[in-house]
Formats: sequence, C-alpha cells, structure tokens
Amino acid sequence: MQQPAIGEVLVAARREFATADACRYTTFSVPADDSAVPPGLAAMQLSGAELSASVLRINAVLRDAETLGAEAVLDGCLGCLTLFAWTAFRPSAYANAMRRLEQVIASENETVYRHKRLQLLNPLSNGLLEIEVRLMP
Repeated sequence: MQQPAIGEVLVAARREFATADACRYTTFSVPADDSAVPPGLAAMQLSGAELSASVLRINAVLRDAETLGAEAVLDGCLGCLTLFAWTAFRPSAYANAMRRLEQVIASENETVYRHKRLQLLNPLSNGLLEIEVRLMP
C-alpha cells in the first residue's frame, strides 16, 4: 500500500443534507473486517469509533449553535432596537458556538489526533462542507 503524502486529506466526513434544519456530518460505522473501511482509515492508526466520537462532538456543538433559544431571540430584538449597534458590543450566540467549535477541535487534536501525526481540520475552513483529517509533517 502506498504511503500517504504529508498534508493529504486521509478521511473526510461529509455534511448530510437530508436534514434541512441543521448542519450535521456523517458518522462512520466501521465493520470488524477491512472490506468496507474508508481508504484513509486503513492508512493510519485511527479507529472508526474515534472518528465517529469526534464527529458526534462537532455535531452537538453545531446543533447547539442552530437552536433558537431565549438568548438568540433577545439578541435579535436588541439588535433591531439599537439598529444592530448591540452586535458590536456583544457576540452572537452563533459566534460563541463557533468559538466553542474551535475549542472542541483543538481538544480533539490534542487528545486523539496529534500523537498519531494527524490533524482534524475545522469545517469552517471549507464552508462547513466536510470535516477533514490530514496527515501532519
């Protein structure tokens, strides 16, 4: 089997467009045999369970970002009343969730991926289309 190149995308969890109400990514269910293992997982020491757990954590943050709660309604009302000057002084609930997403990805990289010479990339870097795992130098 050919060795992957440094910086090459080994695995990509694609966005599910079946649910129009939320941004959600596919999880992997890797069988015991190697017949249906995604090609990138075979080239690294990453189990499908580890990747699925990371994707589920990211999905949870994105689900929280897109829920309509009292904070989001209050932000919208105060924004309209102050001609959106309110948003200059206080970040929105969505911006806070994106900051949490960056923290979750950094934590996942430190605990799961970095010691395997892998890097989980932020899905914001490609327009929330997919979550990529790349080989680090």
